[in-house]
Amino acid sequence: LLRAEGQDVLFLSPLRHRADAALRLTLPPAAHGPHIEKLMKGQPRFTATSRDYRQEPVLSYTASIGGTPWHLIAQQGEEEVYARQRAATRVALVSGGLGLLALYGLAGLQWRLYTQQRRLAALSTAVARKTADQQLGELASSVKAVLWEIDPVSGAITFIGGAHTTLSGYPREYWSTQDAWLNIVAPEDRPRIRAGLQRAIGGQPVVLEYRMTRADGRIIWIEDTFELTVNSEGGTRLRGLAHDITARKEAEISLALSHERYAELVERIPVGVYTLRHHAANGALQFEYLSDRMSEITGLDRTAAMADANVAFAEALDEDRPHLLAATQQAFLSGQPFADEGRFRVGGSVRWLRLRSSPTQLPGGDTLWNGVVADITESKAIEAALRKEIETRRARERDLSRLGRLYAALSQ
Repeated sequence: LLRAEGQDVLFLSPLRHRADAALRLTLPPAAHGPHIEKLMKGQPRFTATSRDYRQEPVLSYTASIGGTPWHLIAQQGEEEVYARQRAATRVALVSGGLGLLALYGLAGLQWRLYTQQRRLAALSTAVARKTADQQLGELASSVKAVLWEIDPVSGAITFIGGAHTTLSGYPREYWSTQDAWLNIVAPEDRPRIRAGLQRAIGGQPVVLEYRMTRADGRIIWIEDTFELTVNSEGGTRLRGLAHDITARKEAEISLALSHERYAELVERIPVGVYTLRHHAANGALQFEYLSDRMSEITGLDRTAAMADANVAFAEALDEDRPHLLAATQQAFLSGQPFADEGRFRVGGSVRWLRLRSSPTQLPGGDTLWNGVVADITESKAIEAALRKEIETRRARERDLSRLGRLYAALSQ
């Protein structure tokens, strides 16, 4: 078993006359004769006389293993192959009277030799395929994945290797047919898998995520990648690679639940919540998040604001906008928390809004401003009423004071 290694050939298995050759012996293709060079150029299989790695004359059968970078060479010394033939020839020459019989014997020997060569080639191909499958299975096991192969016509699982027992809890004997696989897939995911298999048979590579019930009853998530392949004999097979993504899916589900809880909490509080990105490269502003309450309080159209953050500043009253922009710019330059309040047009009315945000510096230089917006219109109205009441009382107190002084002056 060998494969190309740069411009050379690397032997992957022990050799008859050199047991330590596996992954150590490297020779140029020319050292084996033209048949190796033809093999490396893509000629799939042929039989030829050549010289082996010892430069001894041999009869070689050469074949490429479909779907892999590996090639198989089965060789036997010419001396061994033709020993019986040469012996028969010597007997025929000595026994001139038995020439016709020797001819028949030689023909029979040639036929047996041809038959043995065919058997040797078939056996070598089968051994090479088994070796390749075993090595691929060991590789899959090392990365905790499963390699599988299904006959798309019969639905039989023709190969499964890797961590199939560790992943599923089921022994090798269980994995006999496509139905055995689907039986342990979550019922709601089976239609997607059947549809994916049909797409793969049609020539499309497929990637699916689905749930599987292990032998111990635990449900795990699987990511499966598969496609239709053609082997060296022209037959088609569905080949796939599956691995456990349960930890990732649980993290995604947990994150989604956290987002849902956060969104629910945000909508319960009486303030609007936003996240604004300040791009360091060009100073541009971009909303990355706007709560529903934020849109309600400010009257902003979410789609428009997410597309252009400047629409939020455009709704500030002309007399308040310069102060708002100056406070914003100062916060960007200083990196300190931002706080300001002003009047904004919301619908058909004017509302007082209070804005607060804190910066988070990002590795690339951008800054995220996480903030809240509160409608303080009622508070402002109460403050104005209180100020007016205080001023009225103070005016009355001044009037009483003046009257008191006047009364005192008249009394004298």
